[in-house]
Amino acid sequence: MFTAKPPYVNQRGLVAVFYFIKKNEHMNDKENKIIALFMGLKPHHQDAGYLIDERKDEGYEAIHESCFLYGSSWDWLMPVVEKIECTHDDKGDCFNVMMEAFECTISGLGLTLCLNGHTKMDATYKAVVEFIKEYNNE
Repeated sequence: MFTAKPPYVNQRGLVAVFYFIKKNEHMNDKENKIIALFMGLKPHHQDAGYLIDERKDEGYEAIHESCFLYGSSWDWLMPVVEKIECTHDDKGDCFNVMMEAFECTISGLGLTLCLNGHTKMDATYKAVVEFIKEYNNE
């Protein structure tokens, strides 16, 4: 939560803070899009800011990338963790996700990622994003 003390913060300071917040929101949109693609959503053919969820019974739904809550809701993040844990090779070996207070480790199949965060959710979110980037490069 951002609270400013108007008598002590000049206009430049406020602009810098709002720029930083906006920049981080944009970064989260990009990371959330990476996760959404991993979860099976497809890029929209006409608008790069939207993804298509074809898993709906009544057809499909176009979702803007800013609507994904992977970094702020366990309800969104845990299905991603479960999908990672269910990802396996031909021998049946799979990945293990271990979440602790301020750290998340994803390991298996010759890969080990360990990321820290301000909270357990933050660390898990960062580890999930890095895992997907590594997984997509293989």
